[in-house]
Amino acid sequence: MRAVGKVRFGISIPEDLSRELDELAEKTNVSRSELVEQAIRNMLNDYIHYLVPHECEGVMVAVCPSDRGSEAVIEGFSDIATTYVHSHRGGMCVEVLFLEGPSKRISELHGRLTSLGCGVRFLPGRALESYAKARLGGNRSKG
Repeated sequence: MRAVGKVRFGISIPEDLSRELDELAEKTNVSRSELVEQAIRNMLNDYIHYLVPHECEGVMVAVCPSDRGSEAVIEGFSDIATTYVHSHRGGMCVEVLFLEGPSKRISELHGRLTSLGCGVRFLPGRALESYAKARLGGNRSKG
């Protein structure tokens, strides 16, 4: 019997990832479905800027190879980077940016840093549901 308001679909993942998912589900006492749902929500929250144009604010963290020029890229986004912290750890550059501005610029920065080989996470100031409402209702929300 299908849960109300839920859609069932199948995916294929590598065996090692499946084992890790099962282990995490067991250790956290949460079902695999709940873990996958949470992971999808987190991923959508990180990448919502590709889907919904809006004015946004949040924190971006990037861990980059030190020889890739992340500082120069970030300087090109000074219009949205209100505060920027740069540090070196274990041969990597750790960048912490407080961002405010058009979501298109934030997604451009995300893409540029990713193309340098950086691991990038954006933590918006507002939850995914707010963006979904803006997308459906055509409102321009602040993130």
